[in-house]
Amino acid sequence: TVSYHNNIDVGTGTIIVSGKNNYSVYEVINFKILPKNMDNLNVIVDLSNKQYTGGDIKPSVKLMDGDKVLRENFDYLIQYSNNYRIGKATIKITGKNGYVGTIIKTFNIVPNTVKIKSIKTSIFRTVKLTWQKDSSIDGYEIYRSTSEDGTYSLVKTINRNNKDNYTFLAH
Repeated sequence: TVSYHNNIDVGTGTIIVSGKNNYSVYEVINFKILPKNMDNLNVIVDLSNKQYTGGDIKPSVKLMDGDKVLRENFDYLIQYSNNYRIGKATIKITGKNGYVGTIIKTFNIVPNTVKIKSIKTSIFRTVKLTWQKDSSIDGYEIYRSTSEDGTYSLVKTINRNNKDNYTFLAH
């Protein structure tokens, strides 16, 4: 007869072979069950740009080992960093309970799109730009281009969010 013990989880498994009837063979064989490397898993996460919200941004993460869906906090742990400000955020996925290794994914947090209310020009060659104020941001940067396909240059940085317009020379 052959029986198996502790042959599911990472660690040491055992095979016991014993004889039946007139056979007196008895053998114990130990073997190692090694953790699976995280590099071989399918990671499903939306890494597209995320709009700034003023709070933590945590895209959902799904890990697949073949057809098996892994469980967060059992098969793996997730740690987010730099995921509340504009810039590059990081997702660190670390294996656990039979899985080893670390997977790093990044995504960008981008500023909210400002809604332009109006753009007015005057005979004095000035442009008045008016926008919808957004209390979730710290300020605004105004850029302009001299042609439709041209490069943009910074006109003004406004370091507060209580302003909703700016007037500048058209050039």
